[in-house]
Amino acid sequence: MMVSMEPATVYRGATRRYLSRRAAERSFAKAAFMKLCECEPPIHADRYPGATCWYHSLPTVAAERAIDIYTERFVKAGREPSGEDVEALIDEISDSEAGENDG
Repeated sequence: MMVSMEPATVYRGATRRYLSRRAAERSFAKAAFMKLCECEPPIHADRYPGATCWYHSLPTVAAERAIDIYTERFVKAGREPSGEDVEALIDEISDSEAGENDG
């Protein structure tokens, strides 16, 4: 078997190249959330494990939904979100999580 070269479409995400547009768009959303991360590093893990930010305290499903919503509203629309846009998104995700946990 020989190694051959073929052309491919490559999409640039926030930090690297991706073979699918969806993966590149999601990388922009994840990078935006990481910029907002306010997690505190642990100090003596057994005594004070550190505080987690709103994004890292979400269950995995909710975090994935937050990324999908951000991608849909801002990345695909091609617009840069303002601070108010991001805060509204955080409130929306937090409220939907509270509603799901209530019943």
